[in-house]
Amino acid sequence: MRLEAQVIEGWPPLAWLATCSRGDGAVVLRHGPWVEVGEGFVCEAVWPEKFDDGGFDRQAVVAGTGVRLRDGEAVFVSSTSTVDRLHSVERPEGPVVSNSLACLVSAIGAQARLDHGGYLREMSSITKGIDDYDRTIPTTSEQVRLTYFRNLVWDGSRLTERDKPPEPEHLRDFAEYRDFVRSVLARLTENMSSGARRHPLRWLGTLSSGYDSATATTLGTEVGCDQAICFDRSRLNQPDSGEPIARALGIEPLVIERATWRRRAARFDRTPEVPFLAAMPTGELAPFAAAREHLSGRVLLTGFQGGAMWRLWAEDPSPRIARKDSSGLGFAEFRLVAGFINCAPAFWTALSVDRLAAIGRSEEMRPWVIGKRYQKPVARRIVEDAGVPRDLFGRENQPGVGGSLTKEPEFLGPESLADYQPWIRREAAAMGARWLVTVAVLDLVGRAAAPAVGLLATVVRRVDGIARRPSTHILRRRVERVESAVRPLAGGAAIRMFVFQWGLARQAERYRAPAEAATRARDSSRASSS
Repeated sequence: MRLEAQVIEGWPPLAWLATCSRGDGAVVLRHGPWVEVGEGFVCEAVWPEKFDDGGFDRQAVVAGTGVRLRDGEAVFVSSTSTVDRLHSVERPEGPVVSNSLACLVSAIGAQARLDHGGYLREMSSITKGIDDYDRTIPTTSEQVRLTYFRNLVWDGSRLTERDKPPEPEHLRDFAEYRDFVRSVLARLTENMSSGARRHPLRWLGTLSSGYDSATATTLGTEVGCDQAICFDRSRLNQPDSGEPIARALGIEPLVIERATWRRRAARFDRTPEVPFLAAMPTGELAPFAAAREHLSGRVLLTGFQGGAMWRLWAEDPSPRIARKDSSGLGFAEFRLVAGFINCAPAFWTALSVDRLAAIGRSEEMRPWVIGKRYQKPVARRIVEDAGVPRDLFGRENQPGVGGSLTKEPEFLGPESLADYQPWIRREAAAMGARWLVTVAVLDLVGRAAAPAVGLLATVVRRVDGIARRPSTHILRRRVERVESAVRPLAGGAAIRMFVFQWGLARQAERYRAPAEAATRARDSSRASSS
């Protein structure tokens, strides 16, 4: 088995696509210009061992993705998280694997199907855990396989999943957990700054007023993280800036106004929503397009999965890595374009959530258990031990900066909408009369239901304000959840139904490069075999 690497200058910097040959053992890997090529491996990843050895296939902790040839196998390595994934199809001549869904569908000549309404359900199903999610999604050509957390192994005849090496077995108290994370971060820092890299990486934090990003970034300050992205407000327009935390940590806050994110993002991309919608049908995290100038060449410390790992009582103590939402997946395509690696430390012990919860409930952690429901003593102790005053963070659970674009009144900016509308009109012509009638009916139902649900929510809020009983409060929360889901339909459901298909199609176009654009000069000289 041999590895042949080809850099495609016009591709997003960190994207790669591997085509495996069943006949001659070749693994031809085309990639963007910032992907690293070493002896027997290709990657856009960091891991807690020497970079030169390329041993990320044998590591429990990996941020990013790559492929490693070893002992007659090609190991496609996924991130130690469920906010990144591998995409693959199996063909008679051999599998095709990529870290980008858009890149893969472009390579196989496919598109997302307009007549398939289950993409959001299927791609959000990873919240059920790594054993129970929907492993494939349909396209106009073939089913695409999605792989999270585990690695894929090609032995020349079959493509199979393989578990990563186990996490540390003993996490008995806070000190052991803190020492484990500190050690991993120190070794990651050595890896990402290695002189053997063509493109060394640097840390960058994220900060809001909550627990999770503050914990991840605080951990990073010990290993050289000296800046953090801070959005001034949450997606519900509530103050949520982590700027005071940054000041307390002694790092520079890179403050971004959420209300103006589209105008700022337009400097880099005329249609900034595209890569986010190509990753998830909701387009979550799109406001981060405004931070693109800060993200290039960075390892971004994020708090994803902190809600499950650091809370006082684990909702699911099993090792299946269940999640409350799919937040974080919106970065899957954008990060390849912007050139950064998503690093979420909470996932490093995700298979040991029961042990972390036990540490949080231990007697030694009682001084850091504050509040009624929003309690994360492990996270609080980490941040407070770094000198951040107690009242600066974790006071209430904020909704975050990047919710679903499709639930916002302005779900696409002017340039994107001007591109999307003629695209959907053109594509709809091939959908058939029955499907068009179904879409029209759904649109009418949505327009009628939204005002009725809004009126019901107003009445329930007033009743709850007068009665102030647990039963009316529970009813109010349930009705408001329905209202949040239905409200966007007041402007019509049909116009929002196909943004994933449009986003994926437009992102896939960014991977169309002529054959002569592939250059083998440097990478081919380092192509290797095993």
